Amino acid sequence: MRIRKYIKKPVTVEAVFLTKGNMEEIAEWIRSGGYEARIEGDHLIIQTLEGEQRASAGYYIVRGIKGEFYAVRKDIFETTYDILEVAQ
Repeated sequence: MRIRKYIKKPVTVEAVFLTKGNMEEIAEWIRSGGYEARIEGDHLIIQTLEGEQRASAGYYIVRGIKGEFYAVRKDIFETTYDILEVAQ
């Protein structure tokens, strides 16, 4: 067996930080992209390529390179991604 090292290719994604105040707006963004999203209590439920995913305030909601949506915990997102542009 030969173990090799790999580096992740740079990929540009769109993302927004989920709060209780913008949950409905983000759910609509997801639905407009052709994916299911609903709110249950304090959670946003997203239909991802791997199945349903629950996100709460403090997560980032990401639209990937194929248009798919998924949630990423804040600490993992901020370790993995750098901002390219600041929204105005």
